[in-house]
Amino acid sequence: MTLREASGTPTATTKVFRLPDLGEGLTEAGLVQWLVQVGDTIRTDQPIAEVETAQSVVELPSPYAGVVLALHGEPG
Repeated sequence: MTLREASGTPTATTKVFRLPDLGEGLTEAGLVQWLVQVGDTIRTDQPIAEVETAQSVVELPSPYAGVVLALHGEPG
């Protein structure tokens, strides 16, 4: 996911959010569904996607607040 970070400055920063470390030695996950859409304004820690690992389906929180510019990857 790519987003324009919310800030109090006139120049916004673009951030790319990559799959974080899911713990327990898990190195792969499949995208189940996006919980946001391009153009959405999101807050820090808001769930943005559901991913499935070998052990469970988990929601991924956003590490940033801002406006979603692009979603990378298709569910399934």
